[in-house]
Amino acid sequence: QHRKAHPTSRSGELFYEAVIQYYEQVDRAQEEGGSLAWLGIFSPAELFYAMDIPFFIPELHCAAMAAQADPGPYLDASAGTGLPVELCSIHRAMAGIVAQGDLPAPALMVNTSQVCDSGFKSFGSLSQLYGCPDFFLDAPRYSNPEGVAYYKKELLNLIRFLEEHTGKKLDMDRLR
Repeated sequence: QHRKAHPTSRSGELFYEAVIQYYEQVDRAQEEGGSLAWLGIFSPAELFYAMDIPFFIPELHCAAMAAQADPGPYLDASAGTGLPVELCSIHRAMAGIVAQGDLPAPALMVNTSQVCDSGFKSFGSLSQLYGCPDFFLDAPRYSNPEGVAYYKKELLNLIRFLEEHTGKKLDMDRLR
């Protein structure tokens, strides 16, 4: 409503439309009892779109929330989750929001090594807390032929994981 009353550039309007569609997808998945996947911020969302798996990116949500409100209560609440205080603020806020019950519950989690060790620790711990399966997509350090072959194998393992845990098959034409 604010954006409609105070329009900006066309790209700004498209951004807000995309954000609204994203949160509506998350809400629908929760309302319909569907399986919602949590993704680390650099996980390959294209696979989830191609497989019609609704997803939520808690790191992105926490960053947006921290830009608009005081994350202090969530940072304090994270102390009871068992995660170390040395984690980055985004992951501490994510754990605190989980502890407060203010995030939609995941059916599965996928994270990647492309960001940081905090993500590895927090997603692994939170998947145990929720009792849901998780997958860690290990990205290679170098973009050479060996690294590309390794990453291809990792992506194929992720696809198998998603098919096994959601019952949905990847349609390669739709992915293309």
